Amino acid sequence: MKPSDISTELEMRVAFKKGWQAMLGASVLLNLLLAIGLVMADRTHREILVPPEIHKTFWIEDRKASASYIEMMGLFILRNAMDVTTASAEYQMRQILRYTAPNAYGVLEKYLMAQNKRMARDNIATSFAVTGVAVDEAKQSARYTGILRTMLSDKTVAEVPKTYEVVFALKNGRIHLTELRELNENGQPISTSTDDRTQ
Repeated sequence: MKPSDISTELEMRVAFKKGWQAMLGASVLLNLLLAIGLVMADRTHREILVPPEIHKTFWIEDRKASASYIEMMGLFILRNAMDVTTASAEYQMRQILRYTAPNAYGVLEKYLMAQNKRMARDNIATSFAVTGVAVDEAKQSARYTGILRTMLSDKTVAEVPKTYEVVFALKNGRIHLTELRELNENGQPISTSTDDRTQ
């Protein structure tokens, strides 16, 4: 082999080696930058969800939702629980249970089924006219005041002021109903979805 050929081949190998070293160095640098980016990144996960009815802007993070979202979801739950006829009770109960936390599902289902049986037995329908709402963003709950109207056939047989509280929990940006309860004038629970008693 000629010395010039050996020299050319050696130069090619050195150039090839330097090229690989440059690529390896760039790869290491890129991995280092990605690692730094992951460490410095904000790990808060915010997911934009669409509630059943939209009236206001809102936001949701891993374990917290905006007051406007809590208000809208609470109103959705409350309307399904209180604006009920014997014909719609089963469907509306299933709508509520779709949003219920796994650890509260059985108890809430039992509570709603007892309410449905009472309505069917008495052949009544109810509706709740909301007159006020107070959202506690820290507790992820909303209190609704208003008038609960009870109807027998087409006649209103009772109109009673009531206050209900709807409590939520969020996990991985998903909202779950944990409790639905009636409150007395002092804001203390009268009956709740976690009560074992039926009405």
